[in-house]
Amino acid sequence: MPPQKQQQKLQQKQQLQQQQQLLQLKQAKNSARTYAKQLFPKREDFYPTLKDLAAQARKGVVTAQQSVADIVKRFETDTFFHDEIANRVRVKATTMPGDAKGVGLDELFKTSETMEFLKRDAGMVQGVEPVSRVTFPNKKTVELTWLDLQEKIRLPTSDVLTKEGEGHTGALRPAKDSKGYMLKGQAELHAARHKAIKAATTPLKGLHAAFKGHLEVTPNLIEMTKVLNNGFDIRNRDLSNPKEKAQSIKYFDRGRQYVKSFAREFGRLSSPTTKSFSPQLSPDRYPSDDKFKLSGDSIPHIYVPYNAFRQKL
Repeated sequence: MPPQKQQQKLQQKQQLQQQQQLLQLKQAKNSARTYAKQLFPKREDFYPTLKDLAAQARKGVVTAQQSVADIVKRFETDTFFHDEIANRVRVKATTMPGDAKGVGLDELFKTSETMEFLKRDAGMVQGVEPVSRVTFPNKKTVELTWLDLQEKIRLPTSDVLTKEGEGHTGALRPAKDSKGYMLKGQAELHAARHKAIKAATTPLKGLHAAFKGHLEVTPNLIEMTKVLNNGFDIRNRDLSNPKEKAQSIKYFDRGRQYVKSFAREFGRLSSPTTKSFSPQLSPDRYPSDDKFKLSGDSIPHIYVPYNAFRQKL
């Protein structure tokens, strides 16, 4: 066979293989989407469905335990199903008054660890309690699970900085017209925060670990002053301009104080002997307007009162 024809046959074979691979990928993606829609017909069904399955599983219902195991296995072995779950965990960015860009929400309880929290809720992680009963100062008692925390405990991505002087996707841009973000330290921040959460053995302790861990891996006021020297924040303040930098740091630090109030209160609830924070954490600076008194009604969405607070800055 002439070399030219051999080359043509080889190309045809390669094209056929590529087409078959694309077809297989499309089928796998459709299979994952179909399975996800069977489990969660609507987006809002996601957390109620998982929480109900977990509740049944920890009661010893065999079919629920098997369902949890099946979902976990599919998540761990099927990248398309993993993406379907991630899409249901995350929320769309929204633009708040005064912001130059849309603001997303950073799940303090990582999206990629959703199955870990499902297993914890289902009673499938040895040494970990699925539920915490929390009695607030107003005497209202609330039950918290790990999936509750992933669903509810989120902070605006625009407010999450790293100690490298950059931040989470949505926080700092290198230029006003930039579509990209300054992300140095983001992966390390997520990993360190999750390590603190994973070491907790109850949802309440996990909640305290999430806030305290977040504070420990993000810059305090003194550190912000040293490392925030470049980029533009969510309100287009130029960090290379001393006046605008001071305004931006005040904004970030007030948000930090708000988060710290949660860490302190949940620390007291999780352990009556909890002491004040280590010296590396900045002291309170705005007790009059930053202090947030916890009540049972504050649990539904931590970021809702937080966002209301941000609009005043």
